[in-house]
Amino acid sequence: MTRGAAMWGKRSLTFRFIAGAAVVIVAGFAMGSVALSVIFERSISKAIDNYVIRVALDALLVAAEEVRPGQLRIDDSFRDVRFTYSGSNVYWQISVGDERVLMWSQSLGNPGQRPASFLPIEVSPTKGTRYFYYNETITTDRELNLRLGSLAVQFGDADPKRKPYVFVVAVARDWITPAAQDFDWALRFSLGILGVILLAGAVLIVHFGLRPLRRVPPALAAIRSGKADRVVGPFPAEIEPLAQEINALLDQNTQVVERARTHVGNLAHALKTPLAVLMNEASRDDSALAAKVAEQTGIMKEQIEHHLSRARTAAQAGVLGARTSVMPVLEGLGRTLEAIHRARGVKIAVEGPPDAAFRGERQDLEEMLGNLMDNACKWAAGRVRVGVSVAEGEDDPRLEIRVEDDGPGLSSTEMRTALKRGMRIDEQTPGSGLGLSIVADIVDMYGGSVSLDTAPLGGLLAVVELPAAPSA
Repeated sequence: MTRGAAMWGKRSLTFRFIAGAAVVIVAGFAMGSVALSVIFERSISKAIDNYVIRVALDALLVAAEEVRPGQLRIDDSFRDVRFTYSGSNVYWQISVGDERVLMWSQSLGNPGQRPASFLPIEVSPTKGTRYFYYNETITTDRELNLRLGSLAVQFGDADPKRKPYVFVVAVARDWITPAAQDFDWALRFSLGILGVILLAGAVLIVHFGLRPLRRVPPALAAIRSGKADRVVGPFPAEIEPLAQEINALLDQNTQVVERARTHVGNLAHALKTPLAVLMNEASRDDSALAAKVAEQTGIMKEQIEHHLSRARTAAQAGVLGARTSVMPVLEGLGRTLEAIHRARGVKIAVEGPPDAAFRGERQDLEEMLGNLMDNACKWAAGRVRVGVSVAEGEDDPRLEIRVEDDGPGLSSTEMRTALKRGMRIDEQTPGSGLGLSIVADIVDMYGGSVSLDTAPLGGLLAVVELPAAPSA
């Protein structure tokens, strides 16, 4: 999975923060949209109540005159044209109580021609109090959802037992709906644009807010590759304790490794001295027992050398941030070995990129290459060649070191035997037989590999592959 895909995976903090922000924004805007729509509709209804229905009721009341009980007349002062034509969505009527309709607007039906349906009447319990309500009715041509207002009144000194006149004014919601729909569309469009802006803002906030966390993996990778030995860099207050704890852990790891090295050295000295005494004493005696003691102490010495080397290498291989330049080590070993084998005229050529680096401890690299180059010098007729190459990789760059000589070389069977601990191909050549096996052990500790082959120079070719530290 790529880094970008990982950032947007379900286990990513970026995904969780942005998804959470999106859910909150969508839910908040959805509820806000519904609430604002309801508020707007109520505001429109209140405005219709106050500025249409109430005004029309008052105008009707002023223009109404009782000719005789149970009969009214509307004078010419009431001239609202909205009530004069069908389909205006504005209506009025006057009735006696809730029983007999006396008069109605032309928008409800022509005078003298009874409408198919009158306005529904809900009489206010208190005379003179306006009462607003919703209802549905059938007018002359269609079913309407109405907003109505009614007013019950008595004229003059009328008998209080007589039913009051009920004035009713109605506005069809068809008059309100277009405005509400326009508002809803504009509201949803505006909230949608605002939601996109807020979500983009959330993405930017999360991106910049989590940026310090993205500096931690490269810092740890730099330690692992040997470019750095501590987590450094400015971090926010929330991440600074993490960096401090990592650095404290690295310091503790270094201290543990140093103590392990000290103990390994102390153990080596403590065991080597008694063994040397035994071997010296045995060498002064020609008996069979002395020979057996010398043989066994020699085996013990080899075993101690082997296992102490493994323990030391295991401790060193676990050190984070170790990085060793290869060419200075090879050049130093080359000068030393040329001086040792000067009498035989052995020449050592070293080639490789100057920035090649081993992801490990210097003494381990010196021990591996020292064994290989010394073995090549012992068998070489006169030439030893060491070549270094680096195979760059994004996650795991590899270092290849080739040591070859122009000596007699080895057969395929001898090559398989040479890497086994304590096995010697030629008993006449000085050595314990541990050189190549120690190289194999150290290489294995670092997750590398070692192989033997026939060299282009004619002798033995040893190829070692190790983890490389990225170029500084």
